[in-house]
Amino acid sequence: MLFASMLAVGAQAQFTSDGIFVLDMTIGTETITLKKGVDCGFETSNGWGGPVETSQCWDAAWGEGVTNGDSLACDSLANDLTGKIALLRRGACEFGLKARNAQKKGAAAAVIFNNSAAGTTECTVIPLGAGANGQFVTIPVFFLSRDAGAKVSAAIAAGIPVSFCTRLLSLYDATAEYSYAMPVSQADSMNLITVNCVNRSGTEQEFQFRATIDEPGGTQTQLTYSEVLGVDSATLAVFPFYKPTAGVGKYTITYTADQASAAGDTVVREFVLTPFTYATDNLALRAGGVAPTLATFIASGFKYQSAGMVKTGPAGMEAQYATFGIGNPAAVATGDAAADVVNVLLYDADANDDGSNDLNGGFSDLTFVAFADYEFNAGLKADSLVSVELVPIDGDKVELKPNHLYYISLLYDRNPAIAGGADSTSIAYSFTNQVYYGQFTLGGGARVGLHTPLALDNLYSGWSGATVVTRLNETGYDPTVSTKAPQMLEAAKLSVTPNPATDLVRLNLDLATENATVAATLIDFNGRALNTEVRKNFKNGQLTFDARQLPSGTYMLWVRTSNEGSTMTKVMICH
Repeated sequence: MLFASMLAVGAQAQFTSDGIFVLDMTIGTETITLKKGVDCGFETSNGWGGPVETSQCWDAAWGEGVTNGDSLACDSLANDLTGKIALLRRGACEFGLKARNAQKKGAAAAVIFNNSAAGTTECTVIPLGAGANGQFVTIPVFFLSRDAGAKVSAAIAAGIPVSFCTRLLSLYDATAEYSYAMPVSQADSMNLITVNCVNRSGTEQEFQFRATIDEPGGTQTQLTYSEVLGVDSATLAVFPFYKPTAGVGKYTITYTADQASAAGDTVVREFVLTPFTYATDNLALRAGGVAPTLATFIASGFKYQSAGMVKTGPAGMEAQYATFGIGNPAAVATGDAAADVVNVLLYDADANDDGSNDLNGGFSDLTFVAFADYEFNAGLKADSLVSVELVPIDGDKVELKPNHLYYISLLYDRNPAIAGGADSTSIAYSFTNQVYYGQFTLGGGARVGLHTPLALDNLYSGWSGATVVTRLNETGYDPTVSTKAPQMLEAAKLSVTPNPATDLVRLNLDLATENATVAATLIDFNGRALNTEVRKNFKNGQLTFDARQLPSGTYMLWVRTSNEGSTMTKVMICH
């Protein structure tokens, strides 16, 4: 599957009815502007349903009427919805069928509210699949969050009118930052300050674009760009390079254009310079954590991995700690030290130094740089951020190259607990509201997106409505909440034979004591846990992995024991 975060930015494209718009939700006298694909915003039907070609408004009505609050719309509807936007709820049947049933009753558009707490937050929005009925739907269809649904439901129950309006935009998808937060030592000239624009004025116009940067301490810098745009034509306005010079603090960039002055055509982006920390989240922690649905967790082999990207500055840096949190430790802890572990992995995303993100090459060159294990228990306070010290795969320091891409990742593998008969609850990583990142171009022309964290387990980019906390800290960082150095399994207690391997990988263990659980996970070069072998009440012996169907390359064995710590060791497979 192609990563959503790898989509290219188009320049000089021609737009007709491309759907660059916001959705205004008006409840009584209050209007809330919702943006596509962002936290508590909206999503649209994916390849089906009617286009949004104009700015237009509809009064809202429940598909099943005020007295029937579920409005699942899986059967024919009784109410006349002529000219209205039908309010429906997720669940029980496919999205296309719900929209088709509303369309049959005269609805001009449809909104489907999230009606499920499983694997979602109150702000989650998801693209709508067509199912078997989407091909028959010609009206626009939108998906909104549980939060929006609660507001609308309460208003209609109280007799307060609700309406929705689409509003076409001229300015959209601005870019500014490499990550939301970065160490001040890594600040560099930014060559990705851009904003997309469509000329909706009806005549050929010269557009004067401005990016106004409000720096910490009150200093303001203004960047400009101008271009003549034909009717309905589009461009990517690229501003001059800018290097933050005001030091630690928040930087706000406001994008405007003199010929794009409608409500909503002012776009704002933020980034933060910190003393020592990279963060793709927005530093405002939410409660409860975010996890895959149970079905997704089971389908991925009872594993959950998420990652965020960072880019170093011109001097490079020495990394020391990774920071993250667990939203549900009491629910997921089994009491087995070999199972109740989060493995932190740091990857070099351009190991061959060709200037391109190696993910574009199908993961074949992604390389481990460092790791750490964090053992948790039921007594850990939910969403308390912890910092773990990174252990380099090679050498005695985690040295990061200058102007280079890295992924900091969290991996949870519940297989040791499954083997012991525990339930299949997934860990929920701490998160913030979703942070939007634009694309930027690295050397070699590779475009790299930072919209959301990269979820390596299912090969798509993150959770809608949430950004997982995966922070990387420079040497000098002083953990303020919790620090845990990993308990390392002594190298003398294990060996891998043969190495390189062709058919079978054999992990030989000679432990000091009998361990209640010993688990070993074979991890491929893109970070995915391929197979986990578990032994109970184990002291010494051999764990075997079948390598005959695996591509040649470098792999890692992640070894965990109940009593004697954990480690990672390289394995070469050559056919």
